[in-house]
Amino acid sequence: MIDNNFKVRPLKNKKLTEKVASPFSRGERDQLLNWSKKTKEMGVLTGFERKVLYEGGQYNQVFVNRLSRITAALGELDEHLEGEEQDLAYKIKCKALRCYLETRALDGDEDAQYSLGDAYRWGLFGFDEDHQKAIKWLEVAASKGNTDATYSLGTYYLEGEHVRIDAPKAIKYFDMCALAGNYEAYYDLANCYLEGKGTATNEPTGLKYMNLAAKKGVARAQTALGRMYYIGEVVDENDEEAIKWWKRAAKQNDFEALRSLGLAFYYDSSSEDNAKLAFDYFSKASELGDSRSTFHLARCYFYGEGCDENDELAFEKFLEADLEGEVEATPYLGICYFGGHGCEKNYKTALMYFKDADQEDVRTNLYLGDMHRMGFGTEKNYEVAFSHYLKAADSGSYTAKMSIGRAFYNGEGVEENNEEAVKWFKLAADEDDDRALYYLGECYLKGFGVEEDEAKAVEYLKASADQDNENAIELLKEFGFEPSSTPDLPKDDGKVEKIHDDLIVQARSIYAKAIEDDILSSDEAAGQNVLSFSNARQKKIQAMMENEKD
Repeated sequence: MIDNNFKVRPLKNKKLTEKVASPFSRGERDQLLNWSKKTKEMGVLTGFERKVLYEGGQYNQVFVNRLSRITAALGELDEHLEGEEQDLAYKIKCKALRCYLETRALDGDEDAQYSLGDAYRWGLFGFDEDHQKAIKWLEVAASKGNTDATYSLGTYYLEGEHVRIDAPKAIKYFDMCALAGNYEAYYDLANCYLEGKGTATNEPTGLKYMNLAAKKGVARAQTALGRMYYIGEVVDENDEEAIKWWKRAAKQNDFEALRSLGLAFYYDSSSEDNAKLAFDYFSKASELGDSRSTFHLARCYFYGEGCDENDELAFEKFLEADLEGEVEATPYLGICYFGGHGCEKNYKTALMYFKDADQEDVRTNLYLGDMHRMGFGTEKNYEVAFSHYLKAADSGSYTAKMSIGRAFYNGEGVEENNEEAVKWFKLAADEDDDRALYYLGECYLKGFGVEEDEAKAVEYLKASADQDNENAIELLKEFGFEPSSTPDLPKDDGKVEKIHDDLIVQARSIYAKAIEDDILSSDEAAGQNVLSFSNARQKKIQAMMENEKD
């Protein structure tokens, strides 16, 4: 731990070329002397850098301006140290910085006053976070016209961080910064007017400030303006303008802009080159430390989108994203361990990741259902499996609908009920699930839950066989048929039931919801839904939803 107990109390207006009491302990001074000698033998550091280390260790007092030189020398030395020596060098460097900043701040240097306030705000250089001291020093620096300090005060009062929120006061500080040429403040003023913080909402004024900030090169404003053009917020939707502003921000290594470009190209299938562009943008943003882009990069490797499929790199990136708190990476790690993608197959580890994942996630519930049904990594439990299939079906998964039908068909976790099974199989078959089509063929062939109908059975089996379902192919061969083109199959009807805790009634309720959704979808296709969207618009909304998960 870095020692914060020392105090520096120089005389007011003391010249910086004069000396202050050394902030270093006897042991730290001995180490400075040792490094001064050692670096000469090693052939590292300049003669002047070795001299300032020597002076820092030799004397009870040091020149104030030498403190900054000591920190610079220790910074150069850092790469040649390791372990405890490296930790000690960092500790001494922090002490020197604290002494230097406090001395200069007390002597009236506005830049040091701002830096000292900033250090107290964020707990830098071994200072404990102290927001009262931070605001005090920022106000002193701001009163002298330091725009960085003025801007920091604005963010304090806007965010209500350790002070009462005072948005009008924040706007006053931002206005002062803007007048003084601090263009970052234009961005914050834009958001205040666009969101009505501390003032009445005024979109034209907000847009004016956002444009000013963007044109002055503020990366955050360029990224925000790109988003506004992309989704048509305040301005008319304009993809070219969006891409233009994101590219400008990306040149400044703004990872949010890079990620936005990646998502825009990822969901735009108009060109084969777009997947590669998306991959490149995700790669750059990930290198800059954007964990969200690391997740998207992992997904590219996993599916071979914009790059060669690479399970090892996908697993590595999913793990990295998960450790950074990206919750969407967690079920993918479960999938990797379940299938041995980029790692050794391990059902118990897969189960652990699936249990840690979002329990409303469709894939998570499908895998948890299958693992409890088959006894992979846990004991078989059909009722638990059925409950997971219900959750996934409630989110629209046709695979889950097939699985619920299979549960009723085989009596797994619920009482066997062929009529219920057929209803669920038809829901999944409407979305061309090959297993559901096979089961329906078998049901019509044997009269399970429906009247026997060999012609309809063959139609369903052919539709399943066209998707290479081996069971359907074998059953057709028994009747002397070969797979052919998929026929148009009729959709099922249903009615709404009340929701209860009982699993079977829950299943019926979800079935009714799926039927209702299917009817609404048909209405929309017929032009009866006024909220219809183009495919391109849906892709854009999806891209922005991905970006909003930060």
